Amino acid sequence: MMEGEKPKPKWSTVNMNLLPVKAFFFLSLAGVGVLLPFIALYMKQIGLTESETGVIYGIMPFIGFFTRPIFGYISDRWKKHKLSLMICCILTGIFYLLLLFVPQSQSTYIDIRTNIHCGQYNSYIHDCNHINMTNSLTCPLTFNSYAALSKKTVENSSIVSLQNDSDTTSYLPIVDENHSDSSCSISCHYKEGNKFQTKICFTNEVDVNKHCFDISVNVNKEPDFRFSVENIFNIIKREVLQDEQRVGDLVCRDFDIKSITFREKSYWQMLCDRDTEMNCSMKCYKSRNKACEVSEAQNVNQTVAFFFVFFLLGNIFFAPILSLGDAMTYDILGERRNVYGKQRLWGTVGFALFSVTSTFLMEFLSDDPAKANFTASFFLFLVLFVLTAVSVFKISASEDIVSSSNFRDVCKLFHYSKVVVFLLVVLYFGLLTGVIETFLYWYLSGLESYITIIPGLCLLVSCSVETPVLFLSGYIIKKVSHLWCLYGVFAAYALRFFLYSVLSNAWFVLPIEVLHSITFGLMWATSTSYASIISPPGMSATIQGIIGGLHFGFGKGIGSIVTGFLLKPLGFVWTFRLFSFLSLGFLILYIFINQLGLKHSTLDQKKDSEENAEATISNDSTVDVGQNLLSDQEKRDMEPLAVQDQS
Repeated sequence: MMEGEKPKPKWSTVNMNLLPVKAFFFLSLAGVGVLLPFIALYMKQIGLTESETGVIYGIMPFIGFFTRPIFGYISDRWKKHKLSLMICCILTGIFYLLLLFVPQSQSTYIDIRTNIHCGQYNSYIHDCNHINMTNSLTCPLTFNSYAALSKKTVENSSIVSLQNDSDTTSYLPIVDENHSDSSCSISCHYKEGNKFQTKICFTNEVDVNKHCFDISVNVNKEPDFRFSVENIFNIIKREVLQDEQRVGDLVCRDFDIKSITFREKSYWQMLCDRDTEMNCSMKCYKSRNKACEVSEAQNVNQTVAFFFVFFLLGNIFFAPILSLGDAMTYDILGERRNVYGKQRLWGTVGFALFSVTSTFLMEFLSDDPAKANFTASFFLFLVLFVLTAVSVFKISASEDIVSSSNFRDVCKLFHYSKVVVFLLVVLYFGLLTGVIETFLYWYLSGLESYITIIPGLCLLVSCSVETPVLFLSGYIIKKVSHLWCLYGVFAAYALRFFLYSVLSNAWFVLPIEVLHSITFGLMWATSTSYASIISPPGMSATIQGIIGGLHFGFGKGIGSIVTGFLLKPLGFVWTFRLFSFLSLGFLILYIFINQLGLKHSTLDQKKDSEENAEATISNDSTVDVGQNLLSDQEKRDMEPLAVQDQS
């Protein structure tokens, strides 16, 4: 430093060695936030059912649980941790992007019935209906009614009442004509009594004798032939006003048919060698009008197969990313492990920012306020994970890293009832996490006032309330004890699911998400601290790995699969209430078990634990020394296990 130069303030110095680590967490978790919370919603949008979503989504945590140690072993065996992590990041982005191109398993269309008159010089839609039908329309629609909806010609109201076959009335908004650009497929057959063979011509010429071919049309066979129009509003605008006829309240109108497609070729018009009347049915897709909308299944097996394969491969390569990243981070930090949280904090920031950004992109790019446009999110996911790979390349970590846990003799831990009960609690909390992550946004999408930015706002609220609770978790646990924190998590889950079940407006979910601070923030801090108490010396990492696998692996998987099958018979409301009642019931059971079954080895150890309070607090400030789970004899029994693990 030159003489007279002032030293830089400590807070302004940047550790360049840790900058790529911060970038890794920011970019990787930004990628997670931009897409993964909305995958279940995307599965719904491409036509997968609740049970299909539950099974596919639920299998993936199990895949991650088993693939993480495999990648850890490969990285350790060949000392290629950076290369493994970079490959995983790039392949994760690619396989998730392929989900965008999975064919939809169902589509919706507007069902229309009409007549077509085909002649030597022109063809047109000929449709008649009563004037009073414009206020109460019957499904399927007539073409007149569809045109009236599209052109906003319904008198005295911008809302149309539709009467369907089940005698239930629904009210639908009229759509602006500029957006009525749906394509329609048309299937026609002769009217009864017309038994003449007709030559039907699709041509770009006016003369019927040029560029035409015969189509044999048999009476009473439907469909006899099919064609389509790419933009039905072009036909609606071609109404032949001079042909309009009125008899009493009956109105008949003609619409000139032009710009049609037959057998994947485009033609200007359709002509016939004699005047021919046909009955036709029309299916109009991607219409902003939702009147008489019908769903049809298509490519169901293809959709499930392609989605499962791409999603499986994406999850296989995504599973080890954070664990390998953690291993490299700890290698760089060395003895400064206490600053790990300051690196991981950037991941929370990235997740919150990009989850909200993603929902705004979905809303901005969507043509339908009830449906999200996921295109930008999928491509942004790929870009973020490619950048994550670049940040990994910049990390200066040694290749002598151990990223896989030693699970030898772990099954001996399950000989102790205190450990088993605690792990079952963690498993149950993971199950509830799986329910929320898989189906909450699916449920919200069917509620009043739902728009596509609501899931992003939910995540923003969750991250905002989770951060201070995590920061204060050590103080909270010391004040009220581990057990009472876990009791609070059960109660918060019971309240959270019950409030979900009584939602009437999608916006009301935002205050409910404040409970995420307890159901995840406080729960995870308490669980990891609790795990450090029940861990024998030398096995802390092993037991932490187990609770992570149970919560984020088995628990989430079971929750997704079970809920997928519960939704069909129970529906969302009673499924959520079921989990609310179960949480309340398990809370009572857990209190009973701890007060009676486990009382001897927990509360009775308070005196002995307090004598070693100073040593315990110095090792882990979040541990409540009065709440030791294992008795002294049980700890002594487990010492040989710890010695084996350390060896």
